[in-house]
Amino acid sequence: MHTSFPKIANRIIEWGIIFLIVFTPLAFGTVHPWAYTVMELTICFLIIIWILKLAIINIKKTSRFTNLQASHKSQTRAVRSILHRVEIPDPCSAKHTSPGPGPCSAKHTSPGSIPQSLNSSIPQSSLVNRFGFIKTPLNIPIMLFVGLVLFQLTPLPSGVLKLLSPNTYKLYQTTSLGLCSAKHTSPGRNPKSKLPDLCSAKHTSPGSIPQSLNSSIPQSSIPNWRPISTYPHATKTELYKILAYIGIFFLIINYSPSTRSTQPVTREHPRLTGGHRLQIKKFITRLVIVLIVVGCFESIYGLLEYLSGHQYIFFRKKTLNLDFVTGTYINLHHFAGYMAIIICMSFGYLTYKLSRLSNSYVSLRVRSPICRRQRPSRSDLRSVGDRDSTLRGRSLSPRARMPSGLEAEVVSDPEGFLTRWEPESATGWHEKLSRIINLTGTKAGLLSFLILIMSSALILSGSRMGICSFITAIILMSIMISNKAPTQRGRISIKKVILILLPVCLMTVWIGLNPVITRFSRISEGIETEGGRIRVWNDTCNLVKDFPALGTGLGTYEYAFPKYKTFRTQKLYDHTHNDYLELMSDTGITGFFIVIAGATYYLFMVTKLWFQRRNPFVRGIAIGCLGGIAYIILHSLTDFNLQIPANALHLSIITGIMHKTLTQL
Repeated sequence: MHTSFPKIANRIIEWGIIFLIVFTPLAFGTVHPWAYTVMELTICFLIIIWILKLAIINIKKTSRFTNLQASHKSQTRAVRSILHRVEIPDPCSAKHTSPGPGPCSAKHTSPGSIPQSLNSSIPQSSLVNRFGFIKTPLNIPIMLFVGLVLFQLTPLPSGVLKLLSPNTYKLYQTTSLGLCSAKHTSPGRNPKSKLPDLCSAKHTSPGSIPQSLNSSIPQSSIPNWRPISTYPHATKTELYKILAYIGIFFLIINYSPSTRSTQPVTREHPRLTGGHRLQIKKFITRLVIVLIVVGCFESIYGLLEYLSGHQYIFFRKKTLNLDFVTGTYINLHHFAGYMAIIICMSFGYLTYKLSRLSNSYVSLRVRSPICRRQRPSRSDLRSVGDRDSTLRGRSLSPRARMPSGLEAEVVSDPEGFLTRWEPESATGWHEKLSRIINLTGTKAGLLSFLILIMSSALILSGSRMGICSFITAIILMSIMISNKAPTQRGRISIKKVILILLPVCLMTVWIGLNPVITRFSRISEGIETEGGRIRVWNDTCNLVKDFPALGTGLGTYEYAFPKYKTFRTQKLYDHTHNDYLELMSDTGITGFFIVIAGATYYLFMVTKLWFQRRNPFVRGIAIGCLGGIAYIILHSLTDFNLQIPANALHLSIITGIMHKTLTQL
């Protein structure tokens, strides 16, 4: 079992992550309790399997160490027997009783002791770093934020609570929240109190306490120990989700496809061979491909429902956003957020494929069918080399790298007949067009077509901020890619980027942009009307002013906001349509500063590392992940994508993929 379990564990972990990638968007964005419960239990199960895998590997190491120790013991006994035969005095015998420390001191008198000279040969690697974890710049911010949420759930004395959050203390004084649990949570409650029993069957809910009883309750009966969170159950629910996101992030970056190592290789500690790096690359590629396939299914399914007028999400009839593409999501903004993450990842993977095409082959120009049957002579190859003074005297091969004035390209030549080299500047527009057409039979061409479909679905979703954030993210990615790279290997021309994205606009115009244009024309109506985002944000700012330091508790916005609502719209506002304001209202300035400072520092370090890398695969995958993160940062200004478990989970997954790619490849 020790030899087979690590392999089985690797398969379970990889298939478990793939299951999460497939399940979370298809389950209506994982917004229902049953869906995110399955997500949390799956991540917990995967982490347990990973820990068991590490334990099995370390048991194997410990057994090897025990065998080595036993061999050293047998060698020691053999040496002692030889010494007794030749009558050489044993330094550990009773005759040597000279004062002072000697070789027979206490540290050498244990029955199973080993001489220091023999013990020094035992490998120390089996004793240290057995359960080592990859260090990231997010470790400290994550621990601080989780600690803050746990502190919000911790019952505090009334004096401390009044000092840290005065309005929370006043809220407990003026309301009857938690009186039914007073006899269980208050350490100072008098059991002989003659107060009416409010925890009977008639008063099981907080809202069932009569107002007359609530007003007649003396202040001494209010629980002396209460948490900062105004609704601990909601805070616990959100904490479990956050722990799931953190768990999948650390699982991806610490997961090692090898069955021999407990800690994955890093660039700072390159302990393993290139074969292990190849396994990591294949693992990342599989995750990226699954992300793209699921994203394509979402977009195609949404487009079919939109164009056919069926308007169903599987077997559930849609009641909202009937004029827009939503896929398996209920809200169009959340669908746009998910699609943008997948498109940015696909775009980064496409840059890697294009860089491989431009670096693996050389530019060839076909003159006529007769020329295709003639191999280039060495004199022809030398004539091309003579055009650049730096290549004179060197022999060129058909697959050698060409000078800076020549372009690399794929030419179909199954028989191996090559033609004469030509500079890229000598080609005309029709030959450049033929090169683009030649991409249709490649993986890059297929990926470009899939990006076209997914981008069309995103635009037809009608999410105004989603479309603007997506365009901004693509522009930022194009600028970074087109910037002068450390080498020309990872560079992609911005013309190619525009050429890829141009068909997106043409396809959306062909399908029909009338609903999208109409929605953009009503931006002012959505902002200025009663109950619009501006009014909600202003009221949320008033909520933040009353709970500035530690907030009302993670996940309690839905229950704390109605007290501060100043408009009459009868609508449930479970989120503020701004993740930053909601974060500040839930965790206060303290939590907001921890998250923003940690994310800013992490993105700075990751971007700096990206510019230092030269591997096309690393640069392509990492730029796709950075584009998805940049999109979420922008879209969160007007929507709440991070409150949707499927989108938040995918953000954690692409962050883990980005970190693993930059540090372990």
